[in-house]
Amino acid sequence: MLLARRLLLIAVCALSVTGCASHLYNVAGQKSAPVISRPYEGAIVPTDRKKTSILMASGIVAKSGSHRAIRLTALETYPSCGMPLLITCVSFGLIPSVIPEPMDVTVEVVDHHKISTTIYSLRLLSRYSLWENLSFFHKDELAISRALAWAYANGKAKSRSCPERQLSYPPSPFVEPLCFC
Repeated sequence: MLLARRLLLIAVCALSVTGCASHLYNVAGQKSAPVISRPYEGAIVPTDRKKTSILMASGIVAKSGSHRAIRLTALETYPSCGMPLLITCVSFGLIPSVIPEPMDVTVEVVDHHKISTTIYSLRLLSRYSLWENLSFFHKDELAISRALAWAYANGKAKSRSCPERQLSYPPSPFVEPLCFC
């Protein structure tokens, strides 16, 4: 019994030295991936590893032989109230706190001299505690990709289109377009 208490005290002290960690989680009702009936058709253009893996894991893109290039260009997070973190700070990270983590994801589709930009508003939760250090297999990219799939399936998006004259010729999915729509 004494040995178990000492080991627990050593574990808590070691975790408190490392500090709190955070992970992203899906909101209730969005834990599993939805069925995507009409995905984007085209090829995924790699931007960076994280964005490409999010787009591939979401299932909103179906590979096809078309000339469309699809890429995820931006992941933008917004600040939220930090008052729930107060209990985590007072308890030295032992009591977890969960705060909403709103995020916008921008998906661009390049199709024959035209760029369509769609911004999806994602609903995620961020959990902070010492215990998050122990979840070695949790992937934030998976939570973001599920939220993106749910936003796509529910049609929660803001779209805009760039006319042909604002694109460079020939259109390259590797060049960042200047679109001021």
